[in-house]
Amino acid sequence: MRPCPNRGGGAQDARRAAARLRIALHEIRTAYPMLVARLGDAICAAFDVDSALPAGRSLIAARAAQLSVVVTAPALKAFVMRLADNALSDKAWLSRSQTC
Repeated sequence: MRPCPNRGGGAQDARRAAARLRIALHEIRTAYPMLVARLGDAICAAFDVDSALPAGRSLIAARAAQLSVVVTAPALKAFVMRLADNALSDKAWLSRSQTC
């Protein structure tokens, strides 16, 4: 990796670069939690549940548990079983509910 060209800014360029880096790191740190929250809101909305997680998850899991006894299609059954899984954390449950 080549060093940054010397434009004569010295300490001022370094401060600007450090400020941009702080902003970028903050965005990276907050992006994943915000994504998880949006996924939780989206799945609750998709199942017409007015509550947010974890209450919304409980309602969805209860509905899924009721469906699990009558669903026979393998892919749908697997999806319903993932939704009904109460052993996972909310974050893990959201992640598993998004996979096929």
